[in-house]
Amino acid sequence: MLFLGTDKYPKEEEYEGFLSRNGGSSNAYTDMEDTNYYFSVAPLDHSSGDDNDDNDESENDDDTEEEDGVSTALTGALDRFAQFFISPLFNPDMVQRELKAIDSEYKNALSSDMWRTYMLLKSSSNPKHPFSKFGCGNYDTLTNFVSVGNSGKEEDGGARNDLIQFWQEKYTGSNMKLCVYGKASLDELQKVVEQTFGDVRPGLPKSTSPTPSSSSSNKQLFTTESTKYNNAVAFPPSSLSKIQEVIPVAEQRTIKILFATPPLDDEDIVDSRPYRVLSHLLGHESVGSLHYLLCEEEGLINDLTTGVGVDTSDFSLSSIDLSLTPKGLQKRDYILSLVFQWIRLIKTSLSSSSDLMAQYHDELCRISEMNFMYRENSDPTEYASSVAELMHQFEKDPSRVLCGNALTGDYNGEVAKAFLDRFVPQNCLITIHNSDAEKESQEKYCVDTNLKDAAWQTEKYYGAKYREMGMSQEVIKKMAK
Repeated sequence: MLFLGTDKYPKEEEYEGFLSRNGGSSNAYTDMEDTNYYFSVAPLDHSSGDDNDDNDESENDDDTEEEDGVSTALTGALDRFAQFFISPLFNPDMVQRELKAIDSEYKNALSSDMWRTYMLLKSSSNPKHPFSKFGCGNYDTLTNFVSVGNSGKEEDGGARNDLIQFWQEKYTGSNMKLCVYGKASLDELQKVVEQTFGDVRPGLPKSTSPTPSSSSSNKQLFTTESTKYNNAVAFPPSSLSKIQEVIPVAEQRTIKILFATPPLDDEDIVDSRPYRVLSHLLGHESVGSLHYLLCEEEGLINDLTTGVGVDTSDFSLSSIDLSLTPKGLQKRDYILSLVFQWIRLIKTSLSSSSDLMAQYHDELCRISEMNFMYRENSDPTEYASSVAELMHQFEKDPSRVLCGNALTGDYNGEVAKAFLDRFVPQNCLITIHNSDAEKESQEKYCVDTNLKDAAWQTEKYYGAKYREMGMSQEVIKKMAK
């Protein structure tokens, strides 16, 4: 909606048209907790003299800025861009059009296993946490509380009002970061930004939690976990220690294990980044590794990947993903048992060979630093977009913005152990994708023999067919052996 007209530039195609005339383009994406808008214009000034429409005032400003070293194209684009956050129109007719476009995107995704699985994960979380919400939206959910106005048209009602309210609450200077990448000097770029973005409402300053003292030997780790949304825990114990079996749209045989872990930008994690070395070891493919045993020796899997599946400012989910062969599907309980044996082996090494773990950590750090130092220049638009995101992540330490996550601090054995301690059956959600699940419901090789008796359910928004149950103590003990 912000692209489609503002008080200063009311024409619907003004922003996109200006970028197009200057060899540029724009896009945006919405993540779980932020929205990222970005655009580009050609590095040389390609603006033509036929742009003198109703916005003559801005064109005169452009000419002035060009003398200061900033192209009229960049100045004009920034001025139009800034108006999104100053005075958007939210035209009622366009609201309706965009609602229908969102509904069309939603319907196109109904057959996507990725979206179906992701919504099933969200619905498995704590309903009091915002992660549980239906993220995409469709026409029904977005107009559910619309009040019909005097004209009898839906656009007179709540959908537009909700948009305006959200914009007023969230789209303020204190909640935003801006990165401008250009050939002019920093002083010149700053001057243009101040002129174009100077009228953005400042908003309320962000509240900051006090930094815990590091002097105490009993310092509590991961203090930012589950503190952002009224202390609601996204994946409390009641949402974990469960097994789900899902019938996918496309044929596949997979196991996904998700562990509830702290947010990666927590002050105890952001520097030493323990998940990197743990993910490296869990997914290692050398002789004697879990991957080598399951793939090369026994032919039970095609692939094994590890990493962070979900990352928010409040929590994260660390993942182990296995693509199974038909033979592996029949031995999935055995595979899960080996996965947790491998985790325990790494835990033992973590405790008994801290120097070895530090060595792995340092090797990964050096590789990351070399990749950063000798990287090829990235696309300027993508770079500006990523820097704006990193400015939020490293708000307390701006010196790290440009290097991002490429640089890592010293190994911290205490933090690594506390992070890996989350990798237990009681703290995970296991999802099995099996195209033949209904046909083999009576087979003895179900991970939990009681799972075959669980009723099939249908997820509300995407229609994924699944069944689930809590892990029995017998299964937990079997995995913990």
